[in-house]
Amino acid sequence: MKKRYGHTLQKPVWLLLVFFLLVGAIVVSTAVAQGTPPPTPTFPIEHPDFPGVYIINREEIGNAVYETITIPIAQDTFIASGMPNTNYGGSTTLGLGFNSNSGQNAMRMFMQFNLAAIPANANVSDATFSMFQLQANNTSDNLCFRADFPTASWSENVLTWANAAGLAGQEIGVGCLDISNGWKTLNATQVINFWRTNTNWGAVFTGDERANVNFSRIFYSKEQLVNLGCNGPYGCFPYLTVTYNQQCDNQAPTASVSALPIWSQQYFTVSWSGFDTAPAGCTPSGIANYSVQYRINGGGWTDWQNFVTQTSASFGEAGNAQFVEFRVRARDNAGNVTDWSIIGPSASTTIDAVAPTATMNPLPEFSQAFGTISWGGSDPLPGSGIRSYDVQYRSNGGPWINLVTNAPASQTSYNYTGAPAGFYELRVRAVDNVSNIQPWSGPQASTTIVGHPVADMNSISPNIVTDPSATSVNISWTVFPFGYTITNIQIWVRQGTGNWTLWNTFGGSERNATFNFDPGDTVYQFEAVALSNTPSENEPRNSQPEASFIVDQEEPFVVPVAYMPLIAKEGN
Repeated sequence: MKKRYGHTLQKPVWLLLVFFLLVGAIVVSTAVAQGTPPPTPTFPIEHPDFPGVYIINREEIGNAVYETITIPIAQDTFIASGMPNTNYGGSTTLGLGFNSNSGQNAMRMFMQFNLAAIPANANVSDATFSMFQLQANNTSDNLCFRADFPTASWSENVLTWANAAGLAGQEIGVGCLDISNGWKTLNATQVINFWRTNTNWGAVFTGDERANVNFSRIFYSKEQLVNLGCNGPYGCFPYLTVTYNQQCDNQAPTASVSALPIWSQQYFTVSWSGFDTAPAGCTPSGIANYSVQYRINGGGWTDWQNFVTQTSASFGEAGNAQFVEFRVRARDNAGNVTDWSIIGPSASTTIDAVAPTATMNPLPEFSQAFGTISWGGSDPLPGSGIRSYDVQYRSNGGPWINLVTNAPASQTSYNYTGAPAGFYELRVRAVDNVSNIQPWSGPQASTTIVGHPVADMNSISPNIVTDPSATSVNISWTVFPFGYTITNIQIWVRQGTGNWTLWNTFGGSERNATFNFDPGDTVYQFEAVALSNTPSENEPRNSQPEASFIVDQEEPFVVPVAYMPLIAKEGN
């Protein structure tokens, strides 16, 4: 008689397997001869590839195989603060909580399972962890505990309280154990799936370790080989029950990121798609989800979209001028997924996050007509380049009006004709090839459109007179004939806030004169008016100063350093 995990087997395992094979061969041959399907095997049966693992149920539905197995524990032990240097790897029991009666005090359990029997492409739908409670110390209440992932590997024959410091890491979950003895089961689906995709170092259980409460629970370990009436698949010691499905689809799907333009804005949409395949005669299980990664300037890959079902998302993780690459993999409903190590980048782009700049070229102060206006622009390097320009104007301080829209980058001028007389301001903005738009600014160029000749005061030297002996200044003006014959230039002047008076009339070709003033402190303002041989086209007077100078000859001298804006004071 041979004992295995608490079961008493009537025949050697090899003989039992041979028996199953012979019976199976006979049944199959009979089924073929008579045209009837083979009978369903009687479960549980031991797994043919993993001794100690039992298949307790198996169903085939369509292209999928649904299977439930039990897995015996691979390692188990506990540690005790009251005996910090004692190893309990050979103990037939496991302790949890606090037990001062035994002198072990705080007790923590460590457990680990070998999951190799679960196929790599299987979907685990349910898993439970079972252990047999044989003793409850202090039966007044439940004992609650926390399960954590260990932070490093451990050995049941080496672990002690003294060398286990810091092994408890990320929390798995919490639970409570009542006072009744017998089998205790915990849901383990989430932790099984974690172990299958991460390092499997098992779990560590920490109970209520308050000395004044003195709660503890005792369980059988895998060293308890004698079946003491527990009636578990392995006698009394802990085990897992795992239900999973495995489909005939054992091929990973393909996926790719849609092509991106050479340049993109800082925030842009990334799209991807996939296609699932399966062996001949098998229906593909279909794509379950996608995972997308990116890297910047050839650096390391970074997770971006994990196990998502959508096929696009907005990306904004990179900065200006950075080169971004993307890759994607798909997971199908049979659990097949392509290894990242064999997936290269399938789309890339460079970020252009800075808008271009453009400005109008200067215009003359006065114009008879606009004629050609021009502008220029640039996109900071490296950049996607300017795609188009927009130009606006306003007259006499009114609203801005579109003059040129969406002009190509090659167009940097426009012939504007037919504008009526008035004061005009212009501005331009640029748009680059990824649609970064330069914000509208204030006026960038201005001119006054007139239908007559213009004379404009140019300069006065000096414009501040402080010399007590000075009696004159030099004044000059500029003339814009616009095709007319200028016969005379009138210079009008006013002192302080007095009335405008005609100071002098000069010939059409004269451009400067000497102005004599009376001593004292005052301000003189000037206006120039052009007269032509066509009186109806003479420049009209607007009585607006075009230039001025200050006489400050009396002590104390007040010399302005800067002219400050006038601020109105509000009263109550």
